[in-house]
Order: sequence, then C-alpha cells, then structure tokens
Amino acid sequence: MRRGVRSSWAASPLRDAVEALPAAEEVRARYTRTAFKHWTDTDRDGCNTGKEVLLAEAFTTPEQGARCAVEGGLWYSPVDAAGGLDVDHRVPLTEAWNSGAGQWPARELEAYASDRPTSCG
Repeated sequence: MRRGVRSSWAASPLRDAVEALPAAEEVRARYTRTAFKHWTDTDRDGCNTGKEVLLAEAFTTPEQGARCAVEGGLWYSPVDAAGGLDVDHRVPLTEAWNSGAGQWPARELEAYASDRPTSCG
C-alpha cells in the first residue's frame, strides 16, 4: 500500500468475512468420485444436470433427442482444452472432498455434485 492511500480492502466486509473463515488442514485420504452421486435429474424433467448445463450453456443450441441425448451444438470454454468437452463442477469434487465434504451425508454429496451453476438459469 502506498503511503497516504488507504486500502479499501483493509477494513472491508469482504476482508472480515475472509478472516472469519476457519482454517484447517485438508484431508486427502479416501477420496472416491463414486461417493458423489452426480448428474442426477433433480427437477425430474428427464434431463440430468450435466445435460441441462450443456443445453443452457450452448452458443448454438444442440438437438435434444430421446432420453435427453444432446447432439450437435456449439460451446465456448474460457479454459480451452485439446480434446472433447467435459461438463464438470465449478469446484472439483476432489477439492470439495479434501475441504470437508468427506464428512457429509450421502444426500448432501449428491446435492452438491448435481447443483446447477446459477448461470444456467
């Protein structure tokens, strides 16, 4: 910080909130992706969460076939990877596990893994 310039970060509600977060060692033992039942059809419309994200995030709308099969379409990713498209979680499941999700009950793991990002409507 430059002398004579007060940082808005120094006394902000965000800083207070960050400082109030508990700090703990991550637990990296016994992670298994299958503990998270994911890509479920939480709204029971016939499309699982992964397909709903694909449909909602497409720049060119794909064809929706039987059992919500998605064909065609065009997507843009700011993290452009060589290879195929993989719809994944904003916070990887392994990171959630390491940060305490390993202590959650099965229904909470499923709810976390099948949560749609707010940008999907």
